[in-house]
Amino acid sequence: MSDMDEVITPYQARLYNAVIFGERHGRRHATNELSSLLRRVWMSRRSWQARAIADDKTINLIGALCEAEQRRAQIVDAFVRTDIILYALYGDGEKPHGWDEVRAEATKILNQAA
Repeated sequence: MSDMDEVITPYQARLYNAVIFGERHGRRHATNELSSLLRRVWMSRRSWQARAIADDKTINLIGALCEAEQRRAQIVDAFVRTDIILYALYGDGEKPHGWDEVRAEATKILNQAA
């Protein structure tokens, strides 16, 4: 007898249908999961872009503060005090010594860069 002549039992038919259904369901589910993942990644790009813009502004601010301190001290290798940077970023505590001059110079630098 050949394979085509064999009688298929109801159990084998149900098993075969279950396998076919499982494969189709698995493919459909995998496609939905992938598209959902891509949608979530695409939507989260906005938050990453906003975070990158904020970080870029912070870096520009620190660079302007460094350049302003160099101009104020009239030397090439001026170091910016940590309290000036922390006050510029967070605004906590009292104003550090020399803050007004450094802020005015940094504002000029940022306006020239814009």
